[in-house]
Amino acid sequence: MGAIGQGFLWPEACFLSDSLEMTVHSFPTPRDSKQMVRYLNEIHAQFPVDAFANEVFAFADAVIGRLQETGFSSTLLHDLHRDLMLELTDPDMKRWRTVEALLGYDPDFAPEELVQEMIAQSDMYGSAAIDELIAFGGQEIRPIMNWLTEDASKASITVIVPDNDILREQTSQIDPSLLPWQRAEKAASMVKQHWSIAPAPVSTRQLTDLFSMKSDALTKADMKAPMSIGFRNGHVDHIDATLGSPIEVNRRFALLRVVADHLYSSDLDRLLPVTTAKTARQKYQRAFAQAFLCPADQLIGFINGDLTDEKIEDAASYFNVSPLLVESTLVNKGVFRKKELSDSY
Repeated sequence: MGAIGQGFLWPEACFLSDSLEMTVHSFPTPRDSKQMVRYLNEIHAQFPVDAFANEVFAFADAVIGRLQETGFSSTLLHDLHRDLMLELTDPDMKRWRTVEALLGYDPDFAPEELVQEMIAQSDMYGSAAIDELIAFGGQEIRPIMNWLTEDASKASITVIVPDNDILREQTSQIDPSLLPWQRAEKAASMVKQHWSIAPAPVSTRQLTDLFSMKSDALTKADMKAPMSIGFRNGHVDHIDATLGSPIEVNRRFALLRVVADHLYSSDLDRLLPVTTAKTARQKYQRAFAQAFLCPADQLIGFINGDLTDEKIEDAASYFNVSPLLVESTLVNKGVFRKKELSDSY
């Protein structure tokens, strides 16, 4: 995009998407810049991806219309627009382009064998689930898939989600126009109320009893795995979960992320990936687990304005979560500023 107008007419803009929302950051031109055109405003905006796509197509259509009015009926833009419309109406080609983009390649530059392999895995495990894994692994996806098919299930534990069908139906009714983290917080509150969980810290014993797990499932682990993931094994309420970390607080958090994904994701997905990617699905998982284990209102009440390291450690111990989760929750709720957080280290 920086090549548009030989690099002079395009603002310094960054487009980021989580698959549902598009975030745009645009910055003013530095005062000492020698560019022919200077941009004065700093813009930070967020809007639905569909709205962004609609505006892009509307703009392209308007430009093409104007070109035709002035006698230009066959240009590179005409060709690109025609090719794109054909690809969008061809399900196979659309899927190919999606996998290419998630892998981090430009159109027609991804290794064909790799794209075909990912599409085959999509047919087996569900397209949305594989997309999450590709968004996490990118061009290094093969080692992840090898671990997934060969070793991941060996360390799995059985998890039973009570009243799964009821809760999937209830949480699906949450306003879809809300952001992922907002829907997740509402879902966590709804689920805890349905399971009659009191507004107090949730113990590890409560979790293992609730999900019919072995008593040491969250406190004992032989080794660290590359990631956490859930496997739907054909039963409505049963999941086989592999929790990546051997540390109790991390296993508790990963477990709730897997449960969140089971309630949130399509029935077509056989995998429930828990990754560090910043997709809408991962944001939902993280917000659900945080709201379940360390509700913001309870945390803020416990902190009571004391933002010292000692108080944060106390809060982490009280809720049995990591100090990082406490800090990120306080930042997200505006209690802690990011600068204050970075200055404390």
